[in-house]
Amino acid sequence: MKNLKCLFIRNNFLTDLRGIECLEQLVILDVSNNLLTDTNALEVLPNLTTLYVGSNKLSDTSGIDSLARCKTLSTLDLSRNMLKDSQTMLKLLIRIRQLSVLYLHGNPLVRNFESYRAEITTHCINLKFLDDKPIRENDRFCAKAWMKTGMQGMKEEKIRQKDVEDLEMHVYVMGKFKHENYSEKKHLSSAVSSSQKEIDINEIIFLNLA
Repeated sequence: MKNLKCLFIRNNFLTDLRGIECLEQLVILDVSNNLLTDTNALEVLPNLTTLYVGSNKLSDTSGIDSLARCKTLSTLDLSRNMLKDSQTMLKLLIRIRQLSVLYLHGNPLVRNFESYRAEITTHCINLKFLDDKPIRENDRFCAKAWMKTGMQGMKEEKIRQKDVEDLEMHVYVMGKFKHENYSEKKHLSSAVSSSQKEIDINEIIFLNLA
């Protein structure tokens, strides 16, 4: 048992995790759908990378503060608990430096953020997914704009991104049109040469387009 790497003990009415500290090789732990009020026992698991602790009785952020000492933790599911303090949670998440996947939906604290995704995205620099939605580079630009000038800044950033996308699409379409036009000219030129017709290629194209 000491070499156990994955443990799934969801739906067991567990109220604490005493004894789990002996599983030092544990990498993945699923304790979802239990009755846990804290995660203090997990801070001594040096190899833990993935923790599912959704649908428990977590309500006080101090009860999960130990997660900041899980140095390898990269995937964390805290969804559907009773966590309320958004700013304390944000400070905790910043300390989980390897965090790349986070689930927080279903907690009251989500509604307590002024801009939930923007604040989380800005402060958790390694985060790639938040509540099943990927965090793209453009999302980070929007989040930074929100931090600087609020919703107006985010709105302006989204407009800027849309303008860039439209320009890139225009350049792509024009490039494709020029390529196809060149190919058509080349094809017509070959046809004229083979039939030995002395017809100006530009006239052919003009007639073709007409």
